Amino acid sequence: MEIGKVYYVIMKDGRFFKEEAKVYGDREITYTTLITTKDINEAKIFNDLPEAKEAAERYGFELRGIKTDFI
Repeated sequence: MEIGKVYYVIMKDGRFFKEEAKVYGDREITYTTLITTKDINEAKIFNDLPEAKEAAERYGFELRGIKTDFI
């Protein structure tokens, strides 16, 4: 991560989006579920604002920006 750069995460109800899991049956997607976490270190971090906005809208999550500053 670059110092001073803004990255984006999406969250809902105090939990961060981690990934989407798809379950296949007979070579077709039969079930899709979202995996979330309370740990920001495990959250999916988006570099691109339009991609983060699209994902937030698709899943009904809130978009949050995080700025990386290291001490």
